[in-house]
Amino acid sequence: MLARAHSQTFQLHQRLIELAPLLERIARERVWSFRHDVQTDVAASPALHADQERLALAIRNLMYEATRLSPADSRLTLVARPEGDRVAVGVRYHAAPWLAHADGPDGDYDDLGIGRSVAETIVEGHGGSLSKEEDGDGETTRWIHLPADAGARA
Repeated sequence: MLARAHSQTFQLHQRLIELAPLLERIARERVWSFRHDVQTDVAASPALHADQERLALAIRNLMYEATRLSPADSRLTLVARPEGDRVAVGVRYHAAPWLAHADGPDGDYDDLGIGRSVAETIVEGHGGSLSKEEDGDGETTRWIHLPADAGARA
């Protein structure tokens, strides 16, 4: 997919989707539950014009990152909320204590960096962006910010 994006042959197949059912489905996938307690916190379920398969891949990549960077048996929370004319989808987790002492645990070319690049490519294709938020208590949220009518211009 990254090669397609660089060659400008990357295409999204957009349709109207509901965000809450997508997040619930991802949260229930067994791949996360063997190590983590996965919750959802959906403030609203806006309908978006998006490529559901590719958006799900972006969210799963951020979930994978959270599973790798948080202690076993900790909580992961998929969050969705409206933000004015945008929609925010986040993956919230408590970072493992060793991260505070690690030098660059997620480089550009390891599996986390590549997964994040794929997520960024997908999100940017929808007219959105990624961000990271950290609080002082070790909680981290990786955010996907999408236009409320994501992809309507594509």
